[in-house]
Amino acid sequence: MIIIYLPAKGIKEIALNHEAKIGDLIKHATPATVGLDDNLEDQEVYILDKPEELSKDLHLKEVHDSKAFVIHRCKKIVVTVIYPGKPPVTVHYPPSIKIDHIRKDVINKLDIDVPTSQKLELFESQDQNAKMNRNYPIGYYTTYPTCGLTIYLVDPNAFAG
Repeated sequence: MIIIYLPAKGIKEIALNHEAKIGDLIKHATPATVGLDDNLEDQEVYILDKPEELSKDLHLKEVHDSKAFVIHRCKKIVVTVIYPGKPPVTVHYPPSIKIDHIRKDVINKLDIDVPTSQKLELFESQDQNAKMNRNYPIGYYTTYPTCGLTIYLVDPNAFAG
């Protein structure tokens, strides 16, 4: 099975022959858009946590047995991270980059010490109702045509009663 991460928190599992092309992933993962002129042209396919767009003419067997892909219309996601007591950090990533990768980069940019950083998690909202899954790509959390989002880096236990 192949896992496809889509915008607006979509995940699909599909089965395709290793002879299928990368472009076929789009056809199978987003069947409602098949036949639209811009469907293949405007959507990009990435291997999960890899920054390079894949050629739609590549065969699945040519991508080294990858089993997780990201399909997205945005080539870059503008991510603004809010951390209490520090200026916001804005970074740009392909939609395929995992939340864990972004978390580590932002902690580095903010120069947060190791003991403190180990407690920090990324959340979709300031009220900490939606912790972001570190293994999911940033593109999963966006909704096209928006190619950016603001997220929050906090210690989830800081305000626990």
